[in-house]
Amino acid sequence: MNLPHKSVVVGLIVRDRKVLIDRRLDQGFLGGMWELPGGKVEPGETPEAAVAREIAEELNIQVAVGELLTVVEHPYPQFTLTLRCYRCDYRAGTPETRASQEIRWVCPKELTDFPFPPATVELFARIGNFLAGLKQSCP
Repeated sequence: MNLPHKSVVVGLIVRDRKVLIDRRLDQGFLGGMWELPGGKVEPGETPEAAVAREIAEELNIQVAVGELLTVVEHPYPQFTLTLRCYRCDYRAGTPETRASQEIRWVCPKELTDFPFPPATVELFARIGNFLAGLKQSCP
């Protein structure tokens, strides 16, 4: 059986060496878990443009989309996922919970304190060296 495929982009938003995470609404797939902000790439849209658009729509902030940090291919029971993670620098705006129930700025060492979906846990493992660089000066 061929499972549907989803292409999703997320931003690792960095400000003052902290990372922005948000908590999904309780209803729906992976409800209540924490995530990096982002979403689906629309037809004809570049992944980089999708990251900036999704973050603006979901959080009402502007970011500068930087380098592609990693790509994770992950199978879920209902679909397969391609997850692209871009480094994003916070530029302007005050984060709002438009599509989530909570937002936090956390030190990278605190990421393990929150329940994340399996694909995001794999993503963190792949960018461990990058996160380790942020940890050095995070309180």
